[in-house]
Amino acid sequence: MGVLTGCKPRKEVLKGDLDDAIFAADFGNLIEGKAPKVYGDGGQAYDFVYVEDCAAANVCAMKVDVVDRFYNVGTGKRTSIKELAELILKITGTDLQIQFEPAGQTFVKNRVGSPVAARKEIGFEAKVELEQGLRDLIHWRGEHISEVDARRQQARG
Repeated sequence: MGVLTGCKPRKEVLKGDLDDAIFAADFGNLIEGKAPKVYGDGGQAYDFVYVEDCAAANVCAMKVDVVDRFYNVGTGKRTSIKELAELILKITGTDLQIQFEPAGQTFVKNRVGSPVAARKEIGFEAKVELEQGLRDLIHWRGEHISEVDARRQQARG
């Protein structure tokens, strides 16, 4: 199983932003009321898949008699970092504007896989839409802000 870019409600903010591709939208800044930073033009694209869908893919794989195969666990939908930042701004209802910064060196500009083989061979299809997954993430973080902040402080040493 190859998880493309997973997200889950308990994705913890330890360094001021989220790991994986979400860091590029500078989610941590947004939660703190600062404008989200997008590096480059925001055209880098990923396939975001919710953790519950990742778990469902593994269950599907365990139920079939297939060996030595590789499956993309994703939605097959391309979402740019700019689109991700705009969606987070919409969900949070903020009037902040995206702050574009010079791009650093990046090797992955498009990470979107085809879920066709997973659908045909193991019966997996992602069900949670990106917007709902982000809403769950934002809601969870809002309910656990003090816990997350304590972990951030601990990680900073």
